[in-house]
Amino acid sequence: MMQPPVSLGKNITFMHPAYFIITGLSGIPNIRHYYVFLFFVYIVSVLGNTLVMALIYLDPKLRTPKYVAVFNLAFVDLFGNTALVPKVLDIFLFNHPQIPYNDCLT
Repeated sequence: MMQPPVSLGKNITFMHPAYFIITGLSGIPNIRHYYVFLFFVYIVSVLGNTLVMALIYLDPKLRTPKYVAVFNLAFVDLFGNTALVPKVLDIFLFNHPQIPYNDCLT
C-alpha cells in the first residue's frame, strides 16, 4: 500500500511505501527459538547500560568529558536496543515480517 505523493515544490514529488518486508530472516531453521537468546542479550544490554549510566551519574569524580561521552553512548545504546529488539522479537515470535516506513526511518 503506497502513501499518497507529497509535493515538495515545482516538479519534485516524494513517495514512500507504507511498509518494508524483511526477507532475510525467513530461511533460518527453528527461528522461534532464537527469541530466548535475543531476550537474554536485551536484558544484559539494558542492565549493563543502566549500571554504567547510574555509576557515572552518582560518582562526582566521573563528571569529566570522557565519562559524559560514555554516558551518552550508553543512553543511545539503551534506547536504540529498546526500539529495535521488540520489533525483532515480534518478527521471531509472531511471523510479522513487515516494518512500517516511519518505524524504519526512526
